[in-house]
Amino acid sequence: MNFDVTATKGNEFEDYFLKRELLMGIYEKGFERPSPIQEESIPIALTAVIIVPTRELALQTSQVRKDLGKHLKIQVMVTTGGTSLKDDIMRLYQPVHLLVGTPGRILDLTKKGVCVLKDCSVFVMDEADKLLSQEFQPSVEHLISFLPQNRQIL
Repeated sequence: MNFDVTATKGNEFEDYFLKRELLMGIYEKGFERPSPIQEESIPIALTAVIIVPTRELALQTSQVRKDLGKHLKIQVMVTTGGTSLKDDIMRLYQPVHLLVGTPGRILDLTKKGVCVLKDCSVFVMDEADKLLSQEFQPSVEHLISFLPQNRQIL
């Protein structure tokens, strides 16, 4: 089966009724039209916890989210292994709207009762093929067990 993965439906970002402040961040970042994957995922992924396999990807992903949401007053937090656990715990005493991190660190914070996921409605796995590998799968499954029953997993 051969198909063009770059083919879009021709949607505009405005078609999703996104907040004006979010559209400002999108256009300032230089995005003109949604990609095919964005066309499919935007309608169902307006709030999320995002897990990623590496610290570098976590930092990159959280920076893009901060840039896109800078007019929305959204608190984005990035957390990965190899950084200060104490600092992460202190930051989680403040409201966090979007958490980006590696499975091990988020799971550690969740098991300690510091990161509470009972109201997390969307759980996003970036590079899911890696996150579902033998290396990460046990942590990911354990993390999912802390989410509410009506959550979405992308």
